[in-house]
This record gives sequence, C-alpha cells and structure tokens, in this order.
Amino acid sequence: SQSPRRGDMASHTRTELLTTGRVISACVVSGSLAGWLLLKATPQWPTDSLLLKVFVPDPLVRPFVLAAPALLAGHKIALDRGGKRSLAVMGQTAFGIGIAAACSFFIIQRDWKGSLLFRDTSNLPFGAFLGLMCFYHLAEWASVAIFNPTVVSDDSFLTNERHFTAAMLFSLTEYFLQRAYLPSLKGWLPVCALGLGGMIFGEVFRKGALYCAKHNFTHQIEDRGKRNEHKLVTTGVYALSRHPGYFGWFVWSISTQLLLCNPLSSLLFARVSWQFFHDRIPYEEYHLERFFGEQWRDFKRRVPTRIPFIE
Repeated sequence: SQSPRRGDMASHTRTELLTTGRVISACVVSGSLAGWLLLKATPQWPTDSLLLKVFVPDPLVRPFVLAAPALLAGHKIALDRGGKRSLAVMGQTAFGIGIAAACSFFIIQRDWKGSLLFRDTSNLPFGAFLGLMCFYHLAEWASVAIFNPTVVSDDSFLTNERHFTAAMLFSLTEYFLQRAYLPSLKGWLPVCALGLGGMIFGEVFRKGALYCAKHNFTHQIEDRGKRNEHKLVTTGVYALSRHPGYFGWFVWSISTQLLLCNPLSSLLFARVSWQFFHDRIPYEEYHLERFFGEQWRDFKRRVPTRIPFIE
C-alpha cells in the first residue's frame, strides 16, 4: 500500500514547514529587535551633513543603513554555500525585513499626529509605505510556504527582482528629492489616502488570489507542461478577474506611488506595469488554453482581467 508512504511524506512536509515558519518568524522578530537596538545604540547623526541628507534622508532609517552592508555580504556567502532554499539565506532576508519593519514603526510613531489635516509635512506616508512593503514581501513568502512548500525559497520573498528593486529605488529617490526641494508636492492627504486604500485593496485582492489558487499558483509561468495536480481555478476572486493576482498587483504598484505623492513614478509605474502584464498575459493564456482547452476558453469569455485595455 502506498498510503502510509504518502502519509509519512505529508507529515514530514508539515513538520519541515512548521520548522521553517518558526525560523523565519524568529528572524523577523530578531531583526525588529536589532533595529531597535541599533537605533538606541547609535548617536543622532548630524543634521547639517549634505552627504547624510542624500543617503539617509530620514534619521530613523539608520538601523537599516548600518545593517545593510553586513546583511548583503552575509546573504551572498550563505547563498553561495547553501543555495536559495537554505534556511540561512531565507532567514537573513527575513532578518533584513524585520529591521525595515522596525524603521517603519519608529517613523509612524514619531510622525503620527492623529489629526486629519489636508496636508501633512512629515514622513508619515514613507513610514506607512515601508511597513506595507514589509508585509507584502513576508506575505508573498508565507503564501508560497503554506500552499506550495516544495518550491519555497529565498525567491519567494520577491526581494531579489532586479527591475522591481530598481523601480522602487527610483521612486524613493524621487520622493526624498522632491521632499527636500519641492516640498509642496508632498503630503497631500487625499492622495495619500487613495494610495493607502489602493495598496490595501491590491494586497487583499492578490493574496485572495493566492489563497483561492493554493498549490495551483506559482510565481513563474508554467510553460513546460501541465502538472497532474494543476487545476483551473474559477471561484472566489477568480470569478471577478481571471488574473486576480496580476490585477491586485497592478493596483498595488501604482498605489505605492500615490501614497508617496510621486507624480513621475505614479505615471512610470502605471505604464511599465501595464506593459509587463500586456506582454505576459497572452503568453500565459496560450499555455492555459493548451492545458485546459474549452474549459479555459469558456472561462476567458466570461471573466475579464480587470486591467484596463487588456482583454
């Protein structure tokens, strides 16, 4: 009988998943504590330094700035030795996210006024942005770990996508340069509120897609062949959009820039993300039609993508 073996394998996978989850959670908490300790242990940096204003525009991000070189070096060493699926590599990424989450908490705690002014001159939008980014990356990893544990790796955090990282660095450069030299562009609370709501909506929609699809969802397009366990999901948020993960991410990505009141990056993110999905969706749907035939064609006729001008 093969049942006991399947049961043993499932039990082993659950045990491994629990162990991995505990390690990653511990790394996030440890990173947050390390961020707090670095903030308390390091003196206030000079506020009249042009160099620090350029590279550390908010003094409360100094824990991440101080830890980044060591984290990058340690991550590279662990990656060379153990590969992307090693706990050492994933743990260091989680540790870095924990430090960033601590910075977010400190900024929100400092700048939160509790008032509903039309315009805010603090770094509160940046603090919210940083915290939501931390949640996004951790939730992406957790979704893969829970629903597709056989493929979970450091890539599952989606922190090492070069184009995405470059775009975010560009957007932060715009944010801090405009805040320093064109402050009138920043802090418009109706725009920030729209961005915050859009980020939450997009995140919920995307994670709803991961929850509904479970093991059927992967970060990479499956173009080599259909897995035996691969099923076409048409319920839940998939009844509203046939690519809810993409639609959610599209809304989320543009909203990150609305939250920061970045006019240039808002337009850039809208254009680039739309072009990405415009090119990606037809390729993916070609393979979905190959895998599911008439079932897919019927689903495609009934349910739109919800991304503007992509049928």
